[in-house]
Amino acid sequence: MDKATYKRRIWTYRQRRKVFRNHVKNLSKKIRQWEACLRNREIEEKKRKIIIGKLIKRVNEYFDIDIKEKKQNKKYVLARNIYFKIGLERKLKGTHLAKEIGKSSKAAAKGRLKLLISFKHDNKIKQTYHSFKKYFEN
Repeated sequence: MDKATYKRRIWTYRQRRKVFRNHVKNLSKKIRQWEACLRNREIEEKKRKIIIGKLIKRVNEYFDIDIKEKKQNKKYVLARNIYFKIGLERKLKGTHLAKEIGKSSKAAAKGRLKLLISFKHDNKIKQTYHSFKKYFEN
């Protein structure tokens, strides 16, 4: 091989190396972005669990029951429905709220709807909800 051929090959491989370096930089950047997203999601998950835990604790204290129990009497159902409504107002996902107390993923939406419908018929339930909301916010 002559001198010109060597120079061409050197130039060609330097160009290939430059493209490869840019490609590796882009891949590394994407990996860092994905890792940051995972950290953010983990942080959000922990915050969500803390908020839900506090809400469950306050509901249990206020109604003097455990809403995770499977009982279906009026007091338990009302407490769960208020828990769902407050949680949904705080922009928490219904599936997460329901999962924390061992209910199906659609239980939060159904419970909130039943509570809202009962406001029209039973003023006592509405007063209970508003008094709990004041209690929870203080």
